[in-house]
Amino acid sequence: MTAASPRLAIENLQIGGFRGLRDLELQGLERMNLFIGSGNSGKTSILEALKLYSAPLSLRQWLTVGRLREARGSVLYPTQAVDVLRWMFPQVAEGEGGEERKLAILGSGACKVRSLHATCKPVAAMRTLTAQEAEKLAGELSQDALDQHDEALTIKDEGWQFDLRAKWSGAPEPQYVSFTAWDHGPAALPMDGVEIPSQVLAPYAHRNQPEQLKALTKSIIDNEKQDLEALLNNLDPNVTGIEILTDSGGAKAVLALRHKIAGVAPINVFGDGIR
Repeated sequence: MTAASPRLAIENLQIGGFRGLRDLELQGLERMNLFIGSGNSGKTSILEALKLYSAPLSLRQWLTVGRLREARGSVLYPTQAVDVLRWMFPQVAEGEGGEERKLAILGSGACKVRSLHATCKPVAAMRTLTAQEAEKLAGELSQDALDQHDEALTIKDEGWQFDLRAKWSGAPEPQYVSFTAWDHGPAALPMDGVEIPSQVLAPYAHRNQPEQLKALTKSIIDNEKQDLEALLNNLDPNVTGIEILTDSGGAKAVLALRHKIAGVAPINVFGDGIR
């Protein structure tokens, strides 16, 4: 009698929403799986979703996943960390209503993780700053404004609220992680969480943002930007243009694409072929 083969860590995976992926089902996964598709079709996003699924409540791994498409060694500032997190959520399409973005990854197999559901949404509130936060904001306020708030400084602040929920095999109740990252507050993210061992190997040569910015600048000066946009449109007909934006903190220039489905999104959330 032949012994039953051990179950694989992940045998089936359902991605309800992650980056540009929606309602994608992968059934009958094996020890080795080859994903084939055209440029910007979501192959890298599948690998990122698998990595995220293996550590659903570890913000350390969320940030690792969000930066897999970046060059190694680049510094991650607090406002950029928030950008990395929120761009992993599917963008809200016109007509869907509301500003809440939803991410969902479910699976089955020997891996104890069963599901990850997460939401993020922009928030605004009147908030009393800590002494450290007020000190950082001092450069943006007049001395008169600071003198009026010797003890406490209350401002209208904006930010992003993140709510994560993971279900584990054998656990009666889901586990939750919730936090709000304010524009003028410290990015004190809950970094640690249970992780299933996993590793993603990827090339980085074409992921150097400074070099991409230099190349785009040269294209603009040489009046070749329209040719570049036409080439990108040939790779993905939904691409309608390329722009230069700043991150949430306004400290770093970011390449972004105008996309019929994703809207205006950083180029690092698109596939390797586009980049």
